[in-house]
Amino acid sequence: MATTSWTGRAARRIALATSGREGLKGTLLSLPSSLWFLLFLVIPMGIVVLFGFATIGLDFTMSYDRLTGAHYLRALDPFGSVMRLTLRTIGVSILTAVGCLGISFPISYYLARIVPERHRGFLLSLIIIPFWISFVVQLYAVLPWVQRNGYVGQALDSVRLSGFADWLFGTFGYGTPNIVAPVLIWIWLPFMILPLFTSLLKIDHELLEAAQDLGAGKWKTFWSVTFPLCLPGIVTGSILVFITAFGSFVEPRLLSGREGNLVGNYIYERFLELGNLPMGAAASVTVLVASLAVLYAYVVFSEADRAFEVASRIRGGIAAILPVRASRMSRADGGSRATTEVRGPLERRFDRIAERHGRRLMLGFTVLVLLSFYVPLAQVAVFSFNDSNNTVAWGGFSLKWYFPGPRGPEEVRAFFGDEDMIRALANSFLIGLATTALALLVGTPAALALVRYRFGSKGVLNLMLYMGLVLPSIVMGVSLLAFITFLNDLYLWPYLHVWWDTGYASIIVGHVTFSIPIVIVVLMVSLREFDRSIEEAAMNLGANEIQTFFRVTLPIIKPGLVAAALLSFTFSFDELIVTLFLKGQGVETLPVVMWSTLSRKIPTPELNAASTVILAMAVLFTLLANRVQKGGTMFRF
Repeated sequence: MATTSWTGRAARRIALATSGREGLKGTLLSLPSSLWFLLFLVIPMGIVVLFGFATIGLDFTMSYDRLTGAHYLRALDPFGSVMRLTLRTIGVSILTAVGCLGISFPISYYLARIVPERHRGFLLSLIIIPFWISFVVQLYAVLPWVQRNGYVGQALDSVRLSGFADWLFGTFGYGTPNIVAPVLIWIWLPFMILPLFTSLLKIDHELLEAAQDLGAGKWKTFWSVTFPLCLPGIVTGSILVFITAFGSFVEPRLLSGREGNLVGNYIYERFLELGNLPMGAAASVTVLVASLAVLYAYVVFSEADRAFEVASRIRGGIAAILPVRASRMSRADGGSRATTEVRGPLERRFDRIAERHGRRLMLGFTVLVLLSFYVPLAQVAVFSFNDSNNTVAWGGFSLKWYFPGPRGPEEVRAFFGDEDMIRALANSFLIGLATTALALLVGTPAALALVRYRFGSKGVLNLMLYMGLVLPSIVMGVSLLAFITFLNDLYLWPYLHVWWDTGYASIIVGHVTFSIPIVIVVLMVSLREFDRSIEEAAMNLGANEIQTFFRVTLPIIKPGLVAAALLSFTFSFDELIVTLFLKGQGVETLPVVMWSTLSRKIPTPELNAASTVILAMAVLFTLLANRVQKGGTMFRF
């Protein structure tokens, strides 16, 4: 029986040894994740800093005997390439965050405050689905819409607006530097919508009613109450979007010319060039420092969140009263109160429009944004069944881009007949499953420790958790590649005569490193909502802590586990940037194969077929997550 096995006896002994010692329990439960973060997150970042001081020998190998600061001096040169690209990247990232905030606010407000609850889950699912889809697929989907000879250009030509089309695509179209920020806004918009929606949903509706009862109009209520109380969501979403945009290099590489390059492109190119690894490391430290500075600001903000929320509510109440000048108050037939508001003409006009048409305007805006998501994706799916190899003009229905047919004069690369694609798809599944299993194994006890126990290293673990969440993928990929190179050069080969080749193991390590924080955050939501009296009842009936955890706790938090597993698998399956640095020779994943094809500027319906498979997986995972956990944990992630 399981209860008599050696694992059961060991578990009981551990439970007895830690009984009543909460700090020890927390330390033991969090130890695997703490060690993982230390080994594969913190130490690699330190090694990247060291690589920036290294020199390259005549045989193009790294040398640590003669350290130099020349690479950092070049990176910090105010007139050099790195600083110029860094400043441009900061500008594009700020523009992306501001653009996402401006577009997301009416959508999030509509979903949180206006949509009936019975329809909210469906609309949120529509926001969630692009969140699951690889941004490589999204980039491929948007290509026909940003090219001069694409759909928008042809539509403008048909209504005799060719001159405007020439200006539009010459300024913001494919191949121009100005296209980067709009596309980044389009791709990362869900990262802003979801935190904003969560913050808006938490606002007590009675506060808004109280402000309006005191005479504040729609505009004053928004700025005095709603906006201050949803600042946590604004900050969280802005940081996620800013840091994600700051580490971008795939989008500029595919969509803009060299004038649109960001600092990520410089780092990636230096790591591809023989002998330029130290310069690439020095440049990546600029991204690392910026990310850590933003992370520090976020941690400070999070620690002050409770006090900030209380202060915001007080300020909101006062601000709602200030604009009102009570000129006459009378009570009759139950007590009516009349007030005269001090409002400007623009404010009165805004309030009138919001009162009469606000719901319809926000609904229309939400529908337009959803169409901007799904029309390009639908176009990709439709043209995967195109008989022609044209990805814009329809030539009839065919399945030849999915399944190989008889060879004719024109050889067609079908998705399920392409050995490279199938091997890459299998690799993506294999790596995704291994990543999910390891992330759950390491992250679940850490989430339990962070929610339930106080222990000495809790603050450090929280810091590393935040770091794993917000660190740009390019920095993580560069750090782990530097870490593996450092281990091989100084320890593994000189002392053990073994060599860690980049490939499956390195990719899985990289994917697990960014998946563990996702698992921890999702499970912390489930554990905080868990009714611990159920566990106490089980232990009162004779179950020990281990039995209670496996028989009571795990089944109840299963929705959170499923959500964490699906997110972890999807992020691993869709990951490109970390994989590019750690894949080595011969290991390709589906996003990498698609990236290499797009980099050669060869769009084919076979890519449409591959994108449609990924899109179908995203829809399936969203439906599965909703069915298992009814939207709760996923939408609060």
